[in-house]
Amino acid sequence: MPILRATNFGWVPDPVTSSIPHHRPDWFSSAGAFIRTAGSAVPLTELGKEKNACQAVSYRLKSLKKSMEIAKAGESLKAAEHCYTEGLYNSSVSRAYYSMYQAAQAALEAADLNVVQDLRHTADYRDSDVSKKQATRALAKARGFVSQIKKGISNG
Repeated sequence: MPILRATNFGWVPDPVTSSIPHHRPDWFSSAGAFIRTAGSAVPLTELGKEKNACQAVSYRLKSLKKSMEIAKAGESLKAAEHCYTEGLYNSSVSRAYYSMYQAAQAALEAADLNVVQDLRHTADYRDSDVSKKQATRALAKARGFVSQIKKGISNG
């Protein structure tokens, strides 16, 4: 059974445990495929109720990426607090900035900014047009995101 592992280039067959050639387009949809995360192998069939294995992999990758980004923000905040305690105020401010930046980046990705950005690229630079359905979804995402930011600012 193929084992998938996360890389900087996406999910690829684990060369140590998988004999699936890299040129096979169907390795994601293999009923016996697994994803390797944090040292464990998770069967694709146990990842949720996604329509197919590709959606399951995509969902798992997004969830993993979000948790990694939030973990980085937490680590930077912890470093900022440690530096502050040690009297390293310049370093504390630097780490505090990065903790906020990393958290904001995670929030933008959670709001599907990249999806709307892809649509903007289509609208601005490609020969094809954005559909009414795509524009409606992008507008709804923007409304929701701006609303959340306004709420956060007014409560903060």
